[in-house]
Amino acid sequence: MIIKRKYELIGVLVDRDPESKDILMEALLTRNNQEEAKEILECDSNSYLYVSGTDLCIPQFDQVMKKIDELDEKKPYDNGLTYSDVSEVISLSSKKGKATELWMISCKPEMPKRIVQIIAVEYEDGKTYTIEPWEERYLF
Repeated sequence: MIIKRKYELIGVLVDRDPESKDILMEALLTRNNQEEAKEILECDSNSYLYVSGTDLCIPQFDQVMKKIDELDEKKPYDNGLTYSDVSEVISLSSKKGKATELWMISCKPEMPKRIVQIIAVEYEDGKTYTIEPWEERYLF
């Protein structure tokens, strides 16, 4: 499924997407040597970029996220998952209650939870429409 890179586990992202790894390593190497940068990526492997900032020990985090967002625009990221991988759906309602964001999660025992897809729907005038997800909540 095509999903924003910030919603992929860092370890999976680094393994599947060399351009994302380069962005992360470039930032880490501004304050760390090669070995330390690799260790930080390993420590962060079960984390998501969307959740954090300083928690991940990635310097210039705002710039990293800007580059990641730009990469998403130029070259969308496919996480390799499908709807058949979804084992849990979490619904987050909007403040007005007319819309909900559906976070589709893959919960496999051998791996931390992964986000398969995020979609949002809105109910208006007796019909349900898909809308752009607002994606601003922390889930894990």
